[in-house]
Amino acid sequence: MLIVESITMWEKLCWDVEQFQDIQRSYPQERQPLAFAAINVCIAAWSLEQWAKIEWIKKMRSEGKEVSGFSALPNPPPFELAAMRSLS
Repeated sequence: MLIVESITMWEKLCWDVEQFQDIQRSYPQERQPLAFAAINVCIAAWSLEQWAKIEWIKKMRSEGKEVSGFSALPNPPPFELAAMRSLS
């Protein structure tokens, strides 16, 4: 899945949550797959937050509004950094 906006990131997060739930129900004693699924959910949630922030900043700037407090976002993974720069 290619993530190009916050909507597709939301869909990815939902998919990761479903995968986590399936593993949790089907293999409750298997710790490693469950841990990896939980990590994927956390990464997707963080990524969605970053996409939402970037889209909000872009919207505010297009409306000519001052945006402060988000100038120093946490360092995203390189693939997200490239996508975020393309939105700026």
